[in-house]
Amino acid sequence: MKQPIQMRKPALLILASLAALAISSCHAAATTVRRMELTHADAGRGLSGRELMQRMAQRSKARAAGLLSSSSSATAPVSPGPYTDGVPSTEYIVNMAIGSPPQRVQLILDTGSDLTWTQCDPCPFCFDQELPYFRSSKSSTHKILSCDSKPCQHLYDRSPVSCGKKYWPEQSCVYIYSYGDKSVTTGFLESDNFTFGAGASVPEVAFGCALVNHMSFESIGTGLAGFARGPLSLPSQLKLSNFSYCFTAINGSKPSTILLDLPANLYSENRGAVQTTPIIKNPENSNKYYLSLKGISVGSRRLPVPESEFALKNGTGGTIIDSGTSFTMLQPRFYWLVLDAFAAQVKLPAVSNNTTTDPLTCFSVPPRAKKPVVPKLVLHFEGATMEIPRENYVFEIEEAGNTTICLAIGEYKEMNIIGNFQQQNMHVLYDLRNNKLSFRAFLVAALLAAAVAISGCNAAATIRMQLTHADAGRGLAGRELMHRMALRSKARVARQLLSSASAPVTPGGLADGAPSSSEYLVHLAIGTPPQRVQLTLDTGSDLIWTQCAPCPACFDQALPYFDTSASSTFSLPSCDSTLCQGLPVASCGNPKFWPNQTCVYTYSYGDKSVTTGYLEADAFTFGASASVPGVAFGCGLFNSGVFKSNETGIAGFGRGPLSLPSQLRVSNFSHCFTAVSGSKPSTVLLDLPADLYRNGLGAVQTTPLIKNPDNPTLYYLSLKGITVGSTRLPVPESEFALNNGTGGTIIDSGTAITSLTPRVYRLVRDAFAAQVKLPVVPSNTTDSYLCFSVPPRTKKPDVPKLVLHLDGATMDLPRENYVFEVEDAGNSIVCLAILEGETTIIGNFQQQNMHVLYDLQNSRLSFVPAQCDKL
Repeated sequence: MKQPIQMRKPALLILASLAALAISSCHAAATTVRRMELTHADAGRGLSGRELMQRMAQRSKARAAGLLSSSSSATAPVSPGPYTDGVPSTEYIVNMAIGSPPQRVQLILDTGSDLTWTQCDPCPFCFDQELPYFRSSKSSTHKILSCDSKPCQHLYDRSPVSCGKKYWPEQSCVYIYSYGDKSVTTGFLESDNFTFGAGASVPEVAFGCALVNHMSFESIGTGLAGFARGPLSLPSQLKLSNFSYCFTAINGSKPSTILLDLPANLYSENRGAVQTTPIIKNPENSNKYYLSLKGISVGSRRLPVPESEFALKNGTGGTIIDSGTSFTMLQPRFYWLVLDAFAAQVKLPAVSNNTTTDPLTCFSVPPRAKKPVVPKLVLHFEGATMEIPRENYVFEIEEAGNTTICLAIGEYKEMNIIGNFQQQNMHVLYDLRNNKLSFRAFLVAALLAAAVAISGCNAAATIRMQLTHADAGRGLAGRELMHRMALRSKARVARQLLSSASAPVTPGGLADGAPSSSEYLVHLAIGTPPQRVQLTLDTGSDLIWTQCAPCPACFDQALPYFDTSASSTFSLPSCDSTLCQGLPVASCGNPKFWPNQTCVYTYSYGDKSVTTGYLEADAFTFGASASVPGVAFGCGLFNSGVFKSNETGIAGFGRGPLSLPSQLRVSNFSHCFTAVSGSKPSTVLLDLPADLYRNGLGAVQTTPLIKNPDNPTLYYLSLKGITVGSTRLPVPESEFALNNGTGGTIIDSGTAITSLTPRVYRLVRDAFAAQVKLPVVPSNTTDSYLCFSVPPRTKKPDVPKLVLHLDGATMDLPRENYVFEVEDAGNSIVCLAILEGETTIIGNFQQQNMHVLYDLQNSRLSFVPAQCDKL
């Protein structure tokens, strides 16, 4: 099997912009120089010094992980850290095994999607998991399914597929499966034995062998088990007439249970009346389980809502029952009616909350008061009544001596969803043969105790699996449970509806507002007539790409998606073209979803971002008139990760054949970054004349650009030493050297703050601290920076010089390029703007007001101090 190679890309981080104007200082070559303006992400935003410092530290750490990703192995993927607050996106994990002999997997139970998939070895771009990746080569029963196979044909109706070539098994069914929350999995289709429990094994179950995955999972899962209504779901492939689950209480530690193919006497020994309601089909969203909700009662009062308002109309609205949503979500009108009725009957003061972090409505219980009475909550379905017990719709929180009760129901605009919190201790049966859903209050202990016989069931016909809740047994407080579930519910709601190209669903940001995927945005235009794009400048990757219409799974952007049909000059390189061969992972487009024989790519980045689309070529316009025909770029249709709405894609400025400098055949390019604390634009120039540095402010320094065969895209330099003050650190030159593809020093446009390897960083830190002679501020308040407290009413403290000694060049950094000076609440601190990392990277903060020239023809880098706003 041919494997994907070099699945890498740095975590791009801050922002940049481009425009081409005449260059007054380069008059000799004004017609050939393309001038572009750059705008820093944080420029002109009025951020304090501390905010700037925090944001840049966060982005630098993620960026460093990205730059290292290409050299990391499949068994130890680089993890730049979570982009959320640690809340898992999973709800219930199904434990089973695949292959012969069986290999354990832990798949997220999802009644809202079809494809079952798990991460496979080698996994060049995967989320972390505790179990080993599934290894097809270790299974004697595995088969690679072709792009003509029936399971692959089923995928045609749900997601784009292509025929594997070069990097994939030949003629394999390569899939791209996207979710409404902008998660994407890419891999190839296999079939193998699935083993449930001790011995129940089913042969030739089709599943995705996932190699490129961007999803917000924790390490407890290895993939996803599709339990929806489509032909590739597990229930469909196992030809089940039914399946059921029974969720134990969220605040307990006992496992829940899922049962496949149950007998008619399922409910024979359990308590309460069995309720049955039809499962409705929605032609516009055919894989979801819709129910016919007729009304809602709060207390003894049925809400004044006509049944028609709950109905599914032309594919919209309606009510879904779902295993993966925590809290029940109601459309705004219903939600507010429920909330008002609940509040009126509870008669307790409402607690003010932050709707972003704690979106539930809560009430304060007076001290020493008895447990408050709450009104009943009843959902009325066609032919069935779901009377929800108190513990399934009320959170009760004891915290710091105070008691709070919260209504565990949320608001969502598009539809109603019955979440799993409301289904606790309820045995729910999906009768697939008769399109009915039955439920009944259930003593779960009885189900758990029945290891073989289930209420007199025929054990041989029943497949049994255990489920583990993401939060079970973690000792979380009630508020933590509530907060985590509310966040997951909001994200899950986004997944429930696949977003349209024109209005993608956005479940919320992955960071704290700091632009986490870009440093500088390049402004240019593509096509004839030109269509504006804003691409992140990245010297650490090669592919140029922008989001294109239609965009089934894309991040939000301010500009319109690029429309190929509106350009008279676009063309499609084939999957046999040299350009396509230069991509790390590519395949041939199936004509049902892609133009025939087009080059379909998947390009992944070290920060766990992914773009998938097809390769195009078109005219690129820089400024008013400088246009270059036939530049190859990716038309991104499935893009997920830490992108921001002010970018539309990425401009690769790396050393590979698909990068912008390589395609434009320029002999050099340069950038000059203005101060990050200012608002003036920066500049990048392509193909510069010999008198480039005539307006420089000092001596031009030149050092060789080193090639790393294991990471050929990046620009490496030969760092020889570092001086702090007047002392050169006692580090042998060999410690900075590039050895067998590891170590070395990278210069990068996309990393904010310079990072040094641990030993070197500590030497710099200690030397700096010894010479500054000020009290050190605890690092937990300064985001890993070394900071010092400046006494009140003292003059600006002296700091030692910082000099980087390169092969043949000296980079004598000005104070403002390595010291943060922060005024915060009347206190002054100074911080060393250097971080500890796994590799040495010279970041853009250290390159402020420095004109940096990449001489590609002679493999040299030159730099000189400059007033970048006057370049």
